[in-house]
Amino acid sequence: MSSQQSTRGVEFGLRAVQFSRLTRRGILLGLSLPQLIVLATGVLSIVGALYAGGGILLAWTAPVWLLCAALA
Repeated sequence: MSSQQSTRGVEFGLRAVQFSRLTRRGILLGLSLPQLIVLATGVLSIVGALYAGGGILLAWTAPVWLLCAALA
């Protein structure tokens, strides 16, 4: 076998390709800064409620973290 192989007499060369630009880049996991702030607020309210009062405070803070989850 030779070092230059052709398929049925036609040689295929490499062509340069150009990829499109990314539409937006996120800070962490593709999320923007406002989305990360909202997500952090929701997570901190859940963790704080669980630490401070357990299930009953989790139920009281549900509107906060549900709103944060919907916004993020």
